[in-house]
Amino acid sequence: MRVEYSPEAVDWVACRLPEVGSGGFSSNTQGVAVVAEGDRSILAGAVYHDYYPDYGTIQISLAAATPRWASRRIIGQILSIAFERYGCHKIWASTLHSNSHALRFILGVGFEKEALLTDFFGPGRHSIATSMTRDQWAERYTHGQKVSIASAAA
Repeated sequence: MRVEYSPEAVDWVACRLPEVGSGGFSSNTQGVAVVAEGDRSILAGAVYHDYYPDYGTIQISLAAATPRWASRRIIGQILSIAFERYGCHKIWASTLHSNSHALRFILGVGFEKEALLTDFFGPGRHSIATSMTRDQWAERYTHGQKVSIASAAA
């Protein structure tokens, strides 16, 4: 499997996240897909959005069709975009408080809980805001080496 930039990934992720809904993401997004080598089907996707260059922050939203994609190498490749392409110092995610599977995943890849946003997704539907800094990402994923999408297929 490989990681590649993909405009199609934006809609693919949006339709799998009820919190995004049919309205989709804002127009200023970057989609990334994890695709199978053979049939090139999308196994997972990430969308970078809500980029604030003056503050060095960006949000990521993730969705997957299968857990098969989630290797340390692939996850590191996807997260590298925030830090290497956009030059951010922090990436953050917003997860529905009752989505224990997604919370376990995002915390497991190294994000840390930062805030509870009460009623963020509507009454009784709270968001857990999580984040990862450039230093946390580098320590966990790079071991001092540059990581890029181009090397994801290696």
